[in-house]
Amino acid sequence: AAAAAAAPARERGKLKLAMLDIYGFEVCQTNRLEQLLINYCNERLQALFNAQMFATEARDYEAEGLPQELFATMCQRRDLPALPLLEGGAEGQWGSPGLFALIDDEARCRFNDGDGAALRSRMDASLTGSTAYKAMRDASCFAVAHFAGDVSYDSKSFVASNSNAARPEILAFLVENTASDFLRAALGARLEDAAATASPPRPGRRLFGRTVIQAFRSELDTLIRALEAEGTQCHYVRCLKPNAELLPASFDEEAMLRQCRYSGLLETVHIRQYGFPHRQPMLKFVERYAPVMWPAECAARWGRPLPTNVRELPAAELHAWAEC
Repeated sequence: AAAAAAAPARERGKLKLAMLDIYGFEVCQTNRLEQLLINYCNERLQALFNAQMFATEARDYEAEGLPQELFATMCQRRDLPALPLLEGGAEGQWGSPGLFALIDDEARCRFNDGDGAALRSRMDASLTGSTAYKAMRDASCFAVAHFAGDVSYDSKSFVASNSNAARPEILAFLVENTASDFLRAALGARLEDAAATASPPRPGRRLFGRTVIQAFRSELDTLIRALEAEGTQCHYVRCLKPNAELLPASFDEEAMLRQCRYSGLLETVHIRQYGFPHRQPMLKFVERYAPVMWPAECAARWGRPLPTNVRELPAAELHAWAEC
């Protein structure tokens, strides 16, 4: 999926147009930490899309004078249970520090067997109450209920992959010994960031600076804040590939359905069906249904201005409004 964001930057009276080309939802034969982070990114972007779509719907409902009760059912589909599972938070009676916090904690252990069994044991104890978490028979495997569907992950390499971040002492050595001003500035910024986000030491543990998860979440938070900034208008483009062979006039229905699900299009359709998905301009509506609502001889010529929204229809007394 790709998302294009038109972001007005008011500095110096200039506008800015930015394009974000984001990787789509990933489901591989074996899904590891990389796939978990990619799918988490898609969850965050889907949550942003939902929030912006609901805000637009709310404005339309208000402009048309529709009661907010009609909007309540659609709002119930806003929550994505995978986000509190990963980030930590509450879902009904369930609450947890989140899967990412557990992985980070294991990555900071001085000694770790790295087989995923210890992590999986902690996950079962902490995450079982979430509707988005599903334990599996394999000692290191589990599944997450994403908005696009259930995805199974193998946690065997989670801890090692998450620990694969540059240690502060290595960054400090490079900053002190490099002759490049650019590298010194870039690595120095990372070193300061790692020091600022490092957790306080605990007995039996040794800090290794920021983990991969922490770095990824920090960069993703920066991106989301930019997309949510006041004055930013986002436009979304979903890219679908009709077939894997890149052949003309070939339409793989199964592959297209899978892409529609993974890109969030099906979720959007499900949300839309709870509102008013069919939109018609007022003039087109009046021209089509005028013969039903008043005599045909009056339908051809209008003696009064057309109503501007649905709220005016009952009060306008359509027969009087369309008087000859």
